[in-house]
Amino acid sequence: MGKGKKSQLTGNKTYAASLILPNLYLGPASSAESSHFLTDEGVTHVLSVGKNAPQTFPNIKYLKLPLLDNDSASLLPAIESTIASIDGICNTGTILIHCSAGISRSPSVVAGYLMRSKRITLHEALGMIVRVRPQVSPNPNFLSQLKDMEMRLFGSASVTVDSLPSRKEDKEAMFGSI
Repeated sequence: MGKGKKSQLTGNKTYAASLILPNLYLGPASSAESSHFLTDEGVTHVLSVGKNAPQTFPNIKYLKLPLLDNDSASLLPAIESTIASIDGICNTGTILIHCSAGISRSPSVVAGYLMRSKRITLHEALGMIVRVRPQVSPNPNFLSQLKDMEMRLFGSASVTVDSLPSRKEDKEAMFGSI
């Protein structure tokens, strides 16, 4: 598999990082630990969202965003602190943004980045992410903060639910075909 694929297979193990933008991948920690994935996809930087930040490979630049996945974590300052870095990296290299499972923290950071940097609504940002990574489900705290961010950016809310549906069919109804 090469650039532009939704996941990378290495041997018998799947490193399910998803390509969100041409130079931005979203995935679980296992993607950050795969030299095959990082090399094959040309990843130059890894942003680890959470407590643990693997720094395994000397040719990769690592960034850390110590964000917990709970109902009191402050997502918006974390997003604001990384936007310029992500933009710069996407202009010159390729970044993998990951958390433990690639389900709540890192997708929330990517959704906020897309809203702020690409000027798209939360519905559009989550739709882009969910279409290539259907298991995504930001925790209710993060979703609430993303909705607040959208109100500040655009003056309206495009997402009215307090949590994303867990079933793929329900996500398709919300965001279009997955």
